[in-house]
Amino acid sequence: MRSSGSSGHGSQLLPLLAFSTVYFFDLVFRHALSAVLPWYRVDTGFSYAQLGLILSAYFLGYGAMQIPGGILTDKLDVRKLVIISMIVTSIIVVLFPMGNTFWQAFLIMLLIGVASAVIFVGLTKLTALAFDYSVRARVQGSWAAAGSLGGSVVMVIGPLMAAWGMWRELFYISGIIGLLATLFAMRYIFRLKTHALGSSYVNYDGEMSFNSRELLSRKNVWLLCLAQLIFTGVAVSRTQWTTAYLKEFTLLSAEEIAIYTVALIPASIIGPIISGWVADRIGRRNGVIICFLISNAFLVLWIWVSFPGNPLWVLILIAQPMMIFSGAVFTNYVLAAEIGGTKYGGLITGLVNTFGMGIGGFVFPYLIGIIIEIYASYPLAFLFLVITTILGVMLELGVKEEKMQK
Repeated sequence: MRSSGSSGHGSQLLPLLAFSTVYFFDLVFRHALSAVLPWYRVDTGFSYAQLGLILSAYFLGYGAMQIPGGILTDKLDVRKLVIISMIVTSIIVVLFPMGNTFWQAFLIMLLIGVASAVIFVGLTKLTALAFDYSVRARVQGSWAAAGSLGGSVVMVIGPLMAAWGMWRELFYISGIIGLLATLFAMRYIFRLKTHALGSSYVNYDGEMSFNSRELLSRKNVWLLCLAQLIFTGVAVSRTQWTTAYLKEFTLLSAEEIAIYTVALIPASIIGPIISGWVADRIGRRNGVIICFLISNAFLVLWIWVSFPGNPLWVLILIAQPMMIFSGAVFTNYVLAAEIGGTKYGGLITGLVNTFGMGIGGFVFPYLIGIIIEIYASYPLAFLFLVITTILGVMLELGVKEEKMQK
């Protein structure tokens, strides 16, 4: 299926650009506070425990809103929900520096997380509805890559602005630009005609109607949820614990860790696009499995060469394909929207992301910390990620995929 009013790939470029713009700023907003955290702490006087709760408030709202947000995108006009959520988020971000108390800051971050959940589920469902099956995973990967770029940009610019005493201006400027960018994107997102979005869908198993209870009773859905729990948990854990691994086990200096981090930014951006291309070529499930097996193999190599004394460039070289092919973590959301179809695509996407970001993103980093605490071994903790990835692949093998038809 083509996006409404389109006759070729050229007319699909503008909606893709609009999706990418929205998600770019959505990730800027997500990471802005992390980028200026030390300066924010000094100015506000909040304790480390309070800062942790403020940061967690985003994910509390994000996780809690996945399923309700999915239901909203199924019941209401998903295009309007995405735009309204982004406009509200942009305004809230501008207000964030004005939150002088802990509870004001906590509430604002909670609301940003709630809106962000609707944005992600909404964009995923729009991707499944507005683009051909043959390109959907690449489209999802492309706007996800734009989000990775947004997160990277703010993590570079944020500390510089904060060092100049301008951490508040980071929120003011990003919120205002995000609002203007959303108004630009709105035009092209609203061009996706509602009747055209729904007309091409024959749902999972080719039935024209089914209820949510029947859909949620399918083993297929829960296998996908469990697989995504593992894949997301592995990806989040690896990201959150790599700096500590490199500093405390590999014994890299702060400068070397910075070089390593910057060197992986391109891989984190192109990874979802390449993984999406693979999934478009060989199928969603097969693409996810192949990409994670490749990423897992390079994770084993990375652990092997991560011992102190090995050259930094070797670590960076091996980490590139590991990072690129882990971009397949986004592909399962397209598959979730396709399984749910027009009527329940948002619900199933929200459910899968609840397991992924909500459970996996919370549980796995905690488990890694426990393993390191008990066994005092970073390599052993990362080998746990290797083993659980294999379990995720086995679960993914049980997921049934059927192409959406016209």
